[in-house]
Amino acid sequence: TKYTSDLLLNLLSWAKSQMGGVNVHLAAVNVKGIVDKAAINKIPAAAKKNIKLTYSINPSLKAIADADMLHIIIRNLVNNAIKFTNAGGDIYIKAARADNEVEISVQDTGIGIPKDKRNSIFSLKTESTFGTDNEKGIGIGLMMCKDFMNYQNGKIWFESTEGVGTTFFISLPVALR
Repeated sequence: TKYTSDLLLNLLSWAKSQMGGVNVHLAAVNVKGIVDKAAINKIPAAAKKNIKLTYSINPSLKAIADADMLHIIIRNLVNNAIKFTNAGGDIYIKAARADNEVEISVQDTGIGIPKDKRNSIFSLKTESTFGTDNEKGIGIGLMMCKDFMNYQNGKIWFESTEGVGTTFFISLPVALR
């Protein structure tokens, strides 16, 4: 049920954004609070695969973001990390200030992204791939994340090594207050 709920939320969020119905509410948001909210819902899925999910975030770190969009992005990145990490693996979520930006990373010890799929990972040209426990997606999550980062004046990118893991990064303007 939780998987179907996440899938439906992604579909509805993306469909709404494609119909021009996106209302972006940029404000100073507490990064740790958003990561807490997104990660807490993913703990059962990680536990099912015996994946250790840890994060280290300064509780006073703030970014300029739309809280709902950032929550959906973090949730999707963590969900993908769980999906593509073998049982007994690790996922680390980190956030830190880098100059005038807040950089958030979701790192896994998963299977990595094949080189032939890397150029299309943020588009509809990519096909959904089964996870390490045969989990299935619909292939729009990362494209939606990229769109949502663009709406927030942010960036998203990744580094991946097949057989070692993947780290997704997002950066947003830092909130000074």
